[in-house]
Amino acid sequence: MTKKILSAMMAFAMLFATSCQNDVESFGASADGTSEVTFSIETPELATRAFSDGLSAKDLQYAVYDSDLKLLGELSDKATFKDDLTTTVNLTLTTGNTYTVLFWADNENAPYTFNENTQTVTVDYDAAKTMCNDENRDAFFAKHTFTVNGKQTETVKLYRPFSQLNIGTCDYAASEKAGYLPTQSAVKVKNVYTTLNLLTGAVDGSTEVYYDYTEIPFDQEFPVEVAEGENKYEYLAMNYLLVAADK
Repeated sequence: MTKKILSAMMAFAMLFATSCQNDVESFGASADGTSEVTFSIETPELATRAFSDGLSAKDLQYAVYDSDLKLLGELSDKATFKDDLTTTVNLTLTTGNTYTVLFWADNENAPYTFNENTQTVTVDYDAAKTMCNDENRDAFFAKHTFTVNGKQTETVKLYRPFSQLNIGTCDYAASEKAGYLPTQSAVKVKNVYTTLNLLTGAVDGSTEVYYDYTEIPFDQEFPVEVAEGENKYEYLAMNYLLVAADK
């Protein structure tokens, strides 16, 4: 009789343990205490900026940090954006823990260096590489902090860290009629920064930058509306500038 009771209790205990495990897994948490987190990444700013469509910034880098902002290098990696500038990243993380992920997207030929240890991006303004009207300098970033509650999807929206300096004119026709039509442009700008902290948004290393002569982007729509009957504006130059957030 005693053996039968013990057997029944053991069977109940096994059934209870299995039930608990199924409950945990039904919320997406594995028996080992981890959960799969999917990051759905997009760049919603595309429709709000003239000239650039963001299509050049296809390469994504991301770095994962724990709640003490210690880099989890084994989780950090790279991904590639699709043509619609969206992508997904899947990570297996500890359920109940809080993480911060830094995302940086740019072009493979862009002059940016993402340092996951210092959480910064540095711009190389070598004169040989700094050309005017260079769309390859487009880039996007985001900081995303969250807590793992089970299997979940985190939506991450990336934003440009730059000011877009658009220079235009409404007198191309008059200039051409007078016998002069410029075909190239160059720009010199003071107080441009060299370093961006992706964690805090702070900038550092103010410098003067010379964007050397290249072809004027005549095939782009200048982002200034004019009254009916007035000459519309055409581009002279477009450049991305790393400036303080309040400018």
